[in-house]
Amino acid sequence: MFEKLGKRKFAVPLLVAVIIACVMSVMFYPMANMEMKGLPFAMLSLDEGVEGPQGTVNAGDALIENVTAAADAGDGESPIAWTQVGSQEELDEALENGEFYGALIVPEGFSAGQMAAKQAAVQAALAQAQALAAAQAPVQAAAAQGDGGAAGAAAGEGAAAGVAAVAGFADAGQADQDAASNVETPSLKVVVDNAKSPLVASQTKASMASMFQQMGVDVEVETIHEGDAGSADDAAAANPMAGMMSQQLTIMPLFLMSFVGALVLSRVFKTGAGASRAERWKSLAVQAAYAVAVSLVASLCAYAMLVWVVGSGAAFGEFALFMWFASFCVMLLFLGAFNLSLGLGVLVALCALAGGMTCGVLPFEALPSFWQDWVYPWAPQHFIGEGVRAVMFRGAGAWNAGSGPLAVIGAVGVVLACVAGTLPRKGARNADV
Repeated sequence: MFEKLGKRKFAVPLLVAVIIACVMSVMFYPMANMEMKGLPFAMLSLDEGVEGPQGTVNAGDALIENVTAAADAGDGESPIAWTQVGSQEELDEALENGEFYGALIVPEGFSAGQMAAKQAAVQAALAQAQALAAAQAPVQAAAAQGDGGAAGAAAGEGAAAGVAAVAGFADAGQADQDAASNVETPSLKVVVDNAKSPLVASQTKASMASMFQQMGVDVEVETIHEGDAGSADDAAAANPMAGMMSQQLTIMPLFLMSFVGALVLSRVFKTGAGASRAERWKSLAVQAAYAVAVSLVASLCAYAMLVWVVGSGAAFGEFALFMWFASFCVMLLFLGAFNLSLGLGVLVALCALAGGMTCGVLPFEALPSFWQDWVYPWAPQHFIGEGVRAVMFRGAGAWNAGSGPLAVIGAVGVVLACVAGTLPRKGARNADV
């Protein structure tokens, strides 16, 4: 007997250490293997084209075709998947619904501006060539007059005239260059949605602007749904990872506190094997009542983390109410699983913790295929993250894009609790029948 106890004494800590290592490895695997592929971006051309010597020229449509062809020509899947939309209204609606991470907009008059700029550049080059020819003419005329002092004097006068002409050429060339540079050409507009993914928004701001500038096109970058999160602290706002960290510092503590709270409540108010059905239902009701208070504390702690660590100015009322609701729904899921079976509760908690923790902050397209297919659709952190971004960046209320799926998760927990309270148990008293 003592030999068996001695083996367990060493086996249990080793088993716990192995489980923790596995959970941590699975938890951070998606982040370590994150790769942006197929991010949906919209394209809209408002350019009406312009009539040229060879017919209608539409630089906006040509630009969109080149960008699309460049994305399709690369090896493997492109980081951005372009989708062309037909109108500004359609684009605004799609961005408001979170269908795209951003958009490329070709403004009106883009073709006319590009043509005017090219014509100005050609005229400047032509004027410079004419001025250079005029500067060389006096020198060539003096050289053609022959030998002797008269020729030397003429050559000197020709050289002086050439110097004056060269000076005039420089002034004329500078004036033509200034005139060409003053031609207004409409800039492309790149829109990025901070609420869809702060991580994608921060990365695409610089990369897309650099890409189009290399093509010789000016770009104006606009960020929509900026919100107040992270903007209070300049260091956090300047850090591309600040938006992601502000979410993780609310999602992870809330989830862990909900899990621990459900585990403690299910053990403290656990009924014995011989408890009647009425006693089990009473225990479930008490657990749910305490879960309301525990989830409120969890939501307040999550808001405190957001304010004190990140420096966010997210609205307290809407944020706290949503996090309260989210924590309560997650607690209902764990309470139902723990009351039905301790092993089932531990399994659900480990799967949700290990598999779903990165689903709240990483975009769907950056996750490995297994996570996209089997984890992201059900992970509670995914829906908590959607709700957090809706409140922080869109100014949404407590009921938002993440609230409905979380309500479904809470309903699953209620069903599990009902099964736990209804199923007969061995040794139950006759009152259970």
